[in-house]
Amino acid sequence: MLILYPRTDLRKNLLGDCRELAGLPLVEYGVPLESGVKAIRHLSINRAKGLDALAVIVVGVAPFASLTRGDDQYTYFMGASRAKQLLAVVEG
Repeated sequence: MLILYPRTDLRKNLLGDCRELAGLPLVEYGVPLESGVKAIRHLSINRAKGLDALAVIVVGVAPFASLTRGDDQYTYFMGASRAKQLLAVVEG
C-alpha cells in the first residue's frame, strides 16, 4: 500500500504529524526497512511519478470536479493512476 499526498512535506498535508496508521509505522517510500518489518509507505504525488502499488490512498486533495487549473487536475490524475487494483481518495 502507498499513501500519496499533494505537498512534499508530510506535515503540511492532511496526515499532519501522524507517524503510525493501524498499528504500522508510516515510512517514506525509498527508506530501507529491516528484514521482516512491515510499514505503510508514503510519498508526495509528484515524487511518485513512475511508481505504482496494488493499493493507493490519495489524501488531502480537492474533489476532482472542483479543480479548474490543468496542473491541479494533472496532479490528481497522476496520484490516482498509481493504483493497480485499489484506489481510495480522501478529500481534504
